[in-house]
Amino acid sequence: MVKNIRPMLEKIIKRIRPSKKEKDVEKKLVDKIIKKIKGLEGKHIEVMHCGSSARDTDIGGDKDLDIFVLFPKKMNREEFEKEGLRIGRTIFKGKKWEECYSEHPYVRGYVDNFAIEIVPSYKVEDASLMQSAVDRSPLHQKYLLERLTEKQKDEVRLLRAFLKGIDCYGAKLKVNSMPGYAVELLILHYGSFFDCVKASAVWKNGEVIDIEKYYSEPSEAKKKFNHHLNLVDPTDKNRNVAAAVSYNQFARFIAACRKFLEKPNEKFFFPKKKKGWPLAKIKKMFKEKEILILKMPYPKKAISDVIYGQIKNLTKKLETQLKLNDFIVKSSGEWTDEKNAIVHAFEFESLEIERVKKHLGPEIADAKNAAIFLKSHKKIISGPIIENGRWVIEKERKFWNAKGFLKAEIKKILVKDPLNKTIKKARVVEEKDILPIYKKDCEFASFLTAFLKNREDFLDW
Repeated sequence: MVKNIRPMLEKIIKRIRPSKKEKDVEKKLVDKIIKKIKGLEGKHIEVMHCGSSARDTDIGGDKDLDIFVLFPKKMNREEFEKEGLRIGRTIFKGKKWEECYSEHPYVRGYVDNFAIEIVPSYKVEDASLMQSAVDRSPLHQKYLLERLTEKQKDEVRLLRAFLKGIDCYGAKLKVNSMPGYAVELLILHYGSFFDCVKASAVWKNGEVIDIEKYYSEPSEAKKKFNHHLNLVDPTDKNRNVAAAVSYNQFARFIAACRKFLEKPNEKFFFPKKKKGWPLAKIKKMFKEKEILILKMPYPKKAISDVIYGQIKNLTKKLETQLKLNDFIVKSSGEWTDEKNAIVHAFEFESLEIERVKKHLGPEIADAKNAAIFLKSHKKIISGPIIENGRWVIEKERKFWNAKGFLKAEIKKILVKDPLNKTIKKARVVEEKDILPIYKKDCEFASFLTAFLKNREDFLDW
């Protein structure tokens, strides 16, 4: 039985709630940008501050602002995108900015240490009239502002901090975790952080949360979305808000909730900064484990939101091919600094497998295919011999070393732009090639340590 943890949670809320000074500075900047956009010539009809900062569910220290520029529904897509980019570039003239891409391009810039996104959107009254995915955001804004209580805003902050603490927050492909909007909906549904944790600890695969009761039975939503977590968007019954949450992150959240109920601890909200192991320990682990690392340069001018999906897909493709060729991959992962390097890491049960592989042929009674089998296999090590009514032969493998196989595989594997421009430079690197990166880059040191450690941090809290 969990003891009263409310005093601990109230203490945490005081630490994570933004100060009045923070919110005043933020509001002043938002008002300034909105005023500037409204003063620009163009076909935009409204400007909105959206997201957690606008709904007052953000955590102190967060410096992300979302400004939506709304355009008429009848505006054609080409002009819509062109105008959205023009406004974004104008606002950040003389400042640092970058062009980003979701369903359509938008501009992210930096002012006074704030990361500000200027996002074009069509103004629609409901989701059925949407012309782009981001058209939902203003609808989300209105829905939540009308329903979230002041007390629940702090509960959202608690859940947001908890998810960040266990590395389970954010819908971007880099993390495949819980989106900010989903966090707010969970609190709206369950009422409080603690009630959400209690409920989530017993979630089942295929969980359904339908706040507006669009579906008469949970099974309907399950069939509709076919996902491990089906969180129906209250503003759009055809959308699963949790679609980006990977099964691994879904499971991680459940496990962390169980651990928290077992042993409530502030570390879930304020984990220690992850540090890399000492170099000596890394060298020791490389001797004890069967590790291969693939390294390639980061593509120039690549958009991180696009490239992360391709990096993850490449890991999956390589792992699939390794397994199809009988190499047992225990774990895999990827990392990039989004500037210079991309790294794919694989841990094997063994880097080498048997040089000879047994091939099962058709049944002897299948005369036609038996004859084809015998004719098609040359350079046999042993056989053919009959086993259990089938022809069986043994042949030498082309690759019995994982390193050699990986080197050959990356030369022929197909990937999309912009990754295909850099995969040609990919190489399987030795420990001596990785250690200099480990020394210089703290993020890579944290990644490699976590990969070699292979244990959930919250289990030790």
